Amino acid sequence: MIVFYLVQGIIFSYVSFGQVAKMAWDAANYIVSGKQAPQLVYCNVERFWAHRNSKVEFTFNNRYEHLNVPYRHLKPYADKDPKDYQLEVRARQGVWGYYIVEHWALVKK
Repeated sequence: MIVFYLVQGIIFSYVSFGQVAKMAWDAANYIVSGKQAPQLVYCNVERFWAHRNSKVEFTFNNRYEHLNVPYRHLKPYADKDPKDYQLEVRARQGVWGYYIVEHWALVKK
């Protein structure tokens, strides 16, 4: 029984402190990004993922990224060629190169 309580305490501590740390990080990132000017960035779309967990996959700063979007926004593009579109993103830079996305839109090249 002691081992069970020990494991339960470790799991509870990990989940609790992990959530508090994530909330603090998100708050700090939001505060820092609010002081920055918004940037308009155009990214090449790699793939539309119009399924249960819909997302747009793209490249940003030579890195593969994705943006989770509602299915209803991505449904019209499901049968389109992603190479014909760019992702227009208005974002503010936060802490350590993380960005807060304010607005996004798919635009034809």
